[in-house]
Amino acid sequence: VHLAGQFLGAHREELEVLLTREAERAAEDNPLARIMGWDESEAGKLTVTTTTEHLAQRLGHALEKASNYTLKHGFAVSMGMAAESRLAVEKKILPKQDAERLIILLKDLKLPTDIPQNLAREQLWKAMKHDKKNRHQEICCVLLEKIGKTKQTNNQYSFPIAEEAWARILS
Repeated sequence: VHLAGQFLGAHREELEVLLTREAERAAEDNPLARIMGWDESEAGKLTVTTTTEHLAQRLGHALEKASNYTLKHGFAVSMGMAAESRLAVEKKILPKQDAERLIILLKDLKLPTDIPQNLAREQLWKAMKHDKKNRHQEICCVLLEKIGKTKQTNNQYSFPIAEEAWARILS
């Protein structure tokens, strides 16, 4: 995670507390989820190194690749978080009000929550097929049970998702 700019300067202590608390919450579900280090460059850029990926990284990376890297990473992750929360609602894993709250929070932060219509769905699906969380040639994703808690079954944190389910969410 890379942080920089005026917002970091004005809110550094708050951001460190937020990230530390988030790492503690993640460790409750996955004991390997930890912050490994805090590195600050001379230019005032803070890099936080972690042991696990963030929610919706897979879809965020797929969005970036499918857009030929015209989407900013944070925007792609935000769209991925929103899409995966909608999918979790459809699969009756996440309460609808939690998904709505997450999407409102993203919008309040001026982050996008809808995947652009001009982004080819076929390219997105193709990019998602190359994610390291996939198993047995199935596209898998991490789904929330509630805000701050991912679904886990038999030590698995990612689950196969049918292309038809994604097509409904992405339309």
